[in-house]
Amino acid sequence: MPKDRWAVHLCSCNGALPLSGKEIARLAGLDAEPLVHKNLARGGPAGFMKGAELGADFHLLCCCSPEASFSSALAEAGVEEEQVVHLDIKGGAFWRLETPEEGNRLAARLIRSKIARLEERRGASPISLAVSSTVLIYTDRPEGLRLADRLSERMTVCVVIHEDAAGFDELAPTRGRESLIRGKIGRIAGRLGDFRAALRTRQAIDLDACTRCGRCVPVCHTQAITQGLRLIAAKCDECGDCLKECLEVGAIRIPRNEDRELPAGQVVALLSEAAAPKGGLHTGYHLVSGDEPVDVDALAYRVSALVGEFARPAYVSYDEKVCAGGTGDIEGCGICIGECPYDALSREGNRIRVEEATCEGCGGCIAACPTSALRFREPSLEQIDAELRTLLSALPGEAAEGRRPAVVFHCGEKGAEALRVAGENRWPLGENILPVEVPCLRFVSEALILHSFHLGAAGVALLGCADCPNGDRSLLDERLALCRGTLDAFGFGADRLSLIQVEASEGSYYLASAVGDLGAFLERLGPAPLPSAAEGTASPAASDEAGYREWVVEAVRAFIGATGEEPGRVVEETSLPYAQVRVRKEGCTLCGGCVFVCPTHALRMEDPDSAVTDAKTLRFNHLKCVACGQCEAACPEKVVTIERGLAVSRAALSYEEMARDEMVRCISCGKEYINKMALDAILGKLLGLEKIGDTFDGGRKNLLRMCPDCRGAHAVQEVERGWEP
Repeated sequence: MPKDRWAVHLCSCNGALPLSGKEIARLAGLDAEPLVHKNLARGGPAGFMKGAELGADFHLLCCCSPEASFSSALAEAGVEEEQVVHLDIKGGAFWRLETPEEGNRLAARLIRSKIARLEERRGASPISLAVSSTVLIYTDRPEGLRLADRLSERMTVCVVIHEDAAGFDELAPTRGRESLIRGKIGRIAGRLGDFRAALRTRQAIDLDACTRCGRCVPVCHTQAITQGLRLIAAKCDECGDCLKECLEVGAIRIPRNEDRELPAGQVVALLSEAAAPKGGLHTGYHLVSGDEPVDVDALAYRVSALVGEFARPAYVSYDEKVCAGGTGDIEGCGICIGECPYDALSREGNRIRVEEATCEGCGGCIAACPTSALRFREPSLEQIDAELRTLLSALPGEAAEGRRPAVVFHCGEKGAEALRVAGENRWPLGENILPVEVPCLRFVSEALILHSFHLGAAGVALLGCADCPNGDRSLLDERLALCRGTLDAFGFGADRLSLIQVEASEGSYYLASAVGDLGAFLERLGPAPLPSAAEGTASPAASDEAGYREWVVEAVRAFIGATGEEPGRVVEETSLPYAQVRVRKEGCTLCGGCVFVCPTHALRMEDPDSAVTDAKTLRFNHLKCVACGQCEAACPEKVVTIERGLAVSRAALSYEEMARDEMVRCISCGKEYINKMALDAILGKLLGLEKIGDTFDGGRKNLLRMCPDCRGAHAVQEVERGWEP
């Protein structure tokens, strides 16, 4: 049952939808039967007032009309904006299915999963941004100057014309802007309101100081200066004739490389042939490249609309206490830094620094982080878990045998568009489809995928952009390979996992192709390989200390329990944070240095008095290891190494012995105080040093074979006998 009181409003779309409010209430486990409207968008405030009178905390509007259609009616009914949630069950259920019964079942699943996800919501304070009216335009196209002229009426505009752009050679640019430079921008860093462009220029003509008299052009015997006042540095022989003809002192100088940083509130890169600057596509960084057409008026409007004061979400939270980024002077895990396309993550010493205002919320770092030190605020781990459990739980009266539910993680861009178009065009996908929206496919971790199978999914599909706006997805490819290898190793079949990419196109052909691929995937799925664990099992997400790695562990444990198989190694060399620690036993002194720096307690030391072992023992848990490498760096004997890869077995779930050694007893009191290999190493190193003098001579020769208490007492006695340390 929902925790809050919900008023669910069902729109029958003028009677076109064969929905049953009573049946949906029963299947979704709602406290009150939904309010059924003939046309929710045109019904006015009466229906919402009725929901408010029932004491509803939230209103779920199941309608395909635009959200703005309800604003006035909700306001008149006294319903606040934050109390309203929208869900299109027409496109999401009834228009994708063949029978009313299927539609009601899928609608109930979507309604209860939406409620479950929202009830795990944890509010976060938004981030305030101030965006100045400064804009940098980097271009090799004439449209760049037209955009500058359009924006210069209201904004401070700096134009950088690419140094090799020949399209301006016959075009003398006007001076209707703040600054005009020729050069090359290699990188864009920062965020909306605080961008920094790294400019390198060999431009020897100051276009701001230049009077455009053109006297320099004919005197240049190497034709290094074009009619458009571009200096081709490679042609210049530095003769100086142009300097003599220049009417404005300082407008021309000998070309040399200059590097500088240009600040701006926003950046527009309007490029045809030049390479786009490096840097993530932040909000406020507008990129038009290649042969892509540009609507100058629309682009000018988008730039102008982002000037002023804004509040934006804080996407990520960071817990330094569980981060494996490093300790002391040892650098550890940093996989999240390389996965962030927006420079929002960096190192501060050996720790990870998070710039929340720079983050754009793709979620790649969340999927990469092996300790869940980085967590998404919304959807949170708890929200995703609640949604998956609700979707994969059987409906009342539904038979568990033969179910073929498929979780479809889809991005809010092309993935959501493909599902929306499928509903609008009534392309049947069946009621087995269980859509879960994520910020980007980069957000989907191996933990999410394996957790879905653990909870009873028959298949998992990822539906999203072929050309991801958030950049490279190489780690996602590795995650998919790991999951496919695991599924195959247990005999479930690698084809239960599919990546379906939607090509970037304005037409519906590519959307239809992607939906067709999704439909074929859903059709060929057999029954779920595991019985549903969505109900009746404790969620690892319920603990604040639990994270994605715990989901992997629980899934592997469930797979082994269900099949009795122990496949062992399923992935060899990988960039993902899984590794096997190797210890060369004959060189290990069991000093515990590796245990001390291990951030996940994958390594632990057991002493004889622990009642677990009769000798000092170093143990290792494979599935706790995050391949940070700190143990390898901390080992003074250099006997610890790591081998990247993943193995799935019962041994991988528990602690296995790496090295062990018998304890040595104090020759004075008989108490065990050190292990033999450590004592031998100390004796070997100390007794060979000249600087120790007579420390271990005479009656002191066995000092190191005593426990610390006896050693101290014996040393005091030696001093009393006249020994001077």
